[in-house]
Amino acid sequence: MIFKYQTDPDTFNACFANDEAMEKRYGSYDNVQQIYSVCAKQSDGEPISNVWSSLILGVEFPQKSSCPSDFPSFVDNSSFPVVSANACKALSLLLLDTVEFLPVEFPDGEYYMMNVLNLVRCIDEEKSDVRWNRSNDRINLIRKHVFIPEAIQGLHIFRAPLVQGAGLYISEDFVQVCKDNNLTGLIYVPAR
Repeated sequence: MIFKYQTDPDTFNACFANDEAMEKRYGSYDNVQQIYSVCAKQSDGEPISNVWSSLILGVEFPQKSSCPSDFPSFVDNSSFPVVSANACKALSLLLLDTVEFLPVEFPDGEYYMMNVLNLVRCIDEEKSDVRWNRSNDRINLIRKHVFIPEAIQGLHIFRAPLVQGAGLYISEDFVQVCKDNNLTGLIYVPAR
């Protein structure tokens, strides 16, 4: 079974790029914009660790639970998953060579942004029930997911490039690792 990557609104800290702190660190608005343009390449499925400059994140909404979330929601762009050091450690073997864990500065401890390298055309557009956004040739709604099995075989996290927004999906094994390690901050919604 495949699940949507979805943060839990009841247990997460929402984080955002702290522009003021970024400008102090990197010297100018233009330098900060260059860093953000590197971040934007994450949705391309290309490695960026060799040009990565750490983002400074702030917390916008206080969490509702008593412990920090392992998967805080990045409010500036949901396609950039942020994970705790615990989640990074638990998932790194499963996600070997398919994700770059890029350090970010976060007030609640050690966190990383996941650059998902698996960009897979995996939605069977004929069998799925989809609504297209003709202005950008992207899928803006999927009422019924039908995946191409051979396209996602053995993948534990991947992006569907034609899906508007994050288009990020996870496997049962990913979910099981999260449960086995008591990681918090995700809800497990099957992609049906």
